[in-house]
Amino acid sequence: FKIKWQVNMKTYIPSKNYSPRETKEEFIERMKKEAKERQFVPVVFNGKKYMVLFLASGFVTASFGRFQVIPAKVLFGRWGWHYILVYPDLETLLEKDKIILRLDSGCYPGMVFGDTICDCKNQLEMAQKLCLKDKGGIIVHIPAHDGRGHQHARLTCERLFHELNMHWKKAEKLFHEKEMLIDLRTYEESAIILKALGFANHTFRMATNNLKKVTAFKDFGIKIIGVNPVKVKKSK
Repeated sequence: FKIKWQVNMKTYIPSKNYSPRETKEEFIERMKKEAKERQFVPVVFNGKKYMVLFLASGFVTASFGRFQVIPAKVLFGRWGWHYILVYPDLETLLEKDKIILRLDSGCYPGMVFGDTICDCKNQLEMAQKLCLKDKGGIIVHIPAHDGRGHQHARLTCERLFHELNMHWKKAEKLFHEKEMLIDLRTYEESAIILKALGFANHTFRMATNNLKKVTAFKDFGIKIIGVNPVKVKKSK
């Protein structure tokens, strides 16, 4: 794999789409070349030095619009790969201020297996709609945040509150026994990746129901000007 090093905090901006100035063959070769590249961006965050690894970006076409997706992770970080969904694309969004931002936890039961008692997929879709409505936005999807950071253990915990007809908060207290163990998620790596992408001085409006995320980002020195709830109406 070819490795590029970004120095002096230059922003990593993946290549643009197919250009009429290049032939289809040239575009294919460029995409094949970019897919083999690894991009490293050094970041200083809260006085500490980090290295962020980016892979080649691509696009996904969701029901509500086309998003650029950039895979990234903080080297030696706790949460592994983050998928940064950007609307309409990174280069355009870097010129915008007051950006919709969602920190989106992975969820295999709801997003992959279609669990009907989970609203994670619905919240993701609502966040996508907000990005389109605001003509720009970022969704940081973190697969390892599944189950509030417990990942596969969430499946057995969910079975507990589902079969005993408990509220999920009560069930999770019984399952994890200690309040502090219910939610293991941290958000520093998300903030580091956003800074590496060039969003160090932008202003955000967070799409979330979790005020802990808002507090965490404010503590990191990131400008948060408001909150857009993403509450999903439960079907009867």
